[in-house]
Amino acid sequence: MATGRKTKTVGVVDDDVFDELAAPHAKRIFRAAYRITRNRQDAEDAVQDALLQAFVRLEHFDGRSTFATWLTQIAINSSLMILRKRRHARAVSLDTHIFQTSDRIKAPGMCVSTI
Repeated sequence: MATGRKTKTVGVVDDDVFDELAAPHAKRIFRAAYRITRNRQDAEDAVQDALLQAFVRLEHFDGRSTFATWLTQIAINSSLMILRKRRHARAVSLDTHIFQTSDRIKAPGMCVSTI
């Protein structure tokens, strides 16, 4: 296993070699992603995205940090991107919502009132 040593890549990266490098770190990067997203599905998506990015960019790994640290940072960045996308997707204009409804607004736990 290549977990304790620095890795240098030359040319094309073999799938099996990458699996051997990444597999020991799967639980660690999942835990990091889950701590950020607080959602199992989002954490799994972040891990999958991080592994894909790491595979594609493995030639850019320069050994300034350990492979585990590099992979974990990619997973953290993927998790944060998922949160940003989710936050952006939830943004709804209250003005638009009010004008699309009738004169009545009903909020959870409140009586129906007229504006």
